[in-house]
Amino acid sequence: MEKRLIDSYRDIIGAATVAFKDPRAKGKAEQEAMGIICGDSPKTITSSIRWNGREHLDWSSDYKLFSRAKWSHDGLFRHIINVSTFAVKELCRLSGEVHRFSGGSRRMIHCVDGSFASKVYMGGAPDGVAVVARGRKNARLRNYLPPDRRIGNRKYGNVLPAPEEILREKSMPWKSIRMFIAGKRRTLKYKEISSVCWPGVASDKPMRLIVIKAAGYRLRKGSDLLYRQPAFLFALNSEGIPTRTLIEAYLARWEVEVTFRDAKNVIGVGQAQVWNEVSVEKAPAFVSACHACLLLASIKAFGDRRTDEVFGPLPAWRRIPQRRPSIRDLVNLIRKEALAEALEEPKKIKIAS
Repeated sequence: MEKRLIDSYRDIIGAATVAFKDPRAKGKAEQEAMGIICGDSPKTITSSIRWNGREHLDWSSDYKLFSRAKWSHDGLFRHIINVSTFAVKELCRLSGEVHRFSGGSRRMIHCVDGSFASKVYMGGAPDGVAVVARGRKNARLRNYLPPDRRIGNRKYGNVLPAPEEILREKSMPWKSIRMFIAGKRRTLKYKEISSVCWPGVASDKPMRLIVIKAAGYRLRKGSDLLYRQPAFLFALNSEGIPTRTLIEAYLARWEVEVTFRDAKNVIGVGQAQVWNEVSVEKAPAFVSACHACLLLASIKAFGDRRTDEVFGPLPAWRRIPQRRPSIRDLVNLIRKEALAEALEEPKKIKIAS
């Protein structure tokens, strides 16, 4: 039997909505999850109601799903991805959840941007979580001094050059690794210094400094070689983790930025137009969960691969083959499958005209 995206999506939504204790709320949540994805833009609760063909019925139950029904964000996401990738407010609690669900077999790497390279965040990170943060080029660094070698109030070793100076230091050789970056395999050059301290950020905790050389590029064939900005990464609690893994984890942050854009512009996170204080908090979480379910359904149904047979051919101007389906591909496909299903069984799904 041909795999359908809508079937995989319903299976995952069905598992996620276990967070709703009331079976009536669970059924309503499954209905809303389909309307949120398939409804017209803007992605409001009203558009979900119209997609489900309920615009002439009482709407109160749709809004009460977010204002009165008893369910939690954590419970909803826990049944989607088993606490392996979703972000929560408290890093310490997430670390404990990962450790508990994996039995201590998984280690979490949390990648953050420069705004989180602060004493409040880096200094409070739990020991079991590796944190990779992009730091300043002029950071004041010191050598790590083991506790048994500290005398009096001395906590640090000798002063180290700033990351920008290490970048220009010719006596320190570059290391090279081949990595998949920006759609193709490229050679990335970096320098690494272990056991450094950044007193203004992580106090006397040892960190690993990774200096990544800026990549060269040309605007056109034969033009001058230009360079982007270098990167200075600080890895905390990274003992035993290969440098390659840390760099790959940080470079994967771009996927997070793309996900944010898709969640806001295509899925409609933040467009629900609710006023109740509880709903204002829960509606974006529910829509984000629907987004996660759709992506997981694509992996389950198609192995996260785009084929012309399923999604149709790409436009003629696309020269580079698209490996994965875009979020718009997935939304268009699940709408198509839902409409075809409605035509076959009109009583099963009512689509508003």
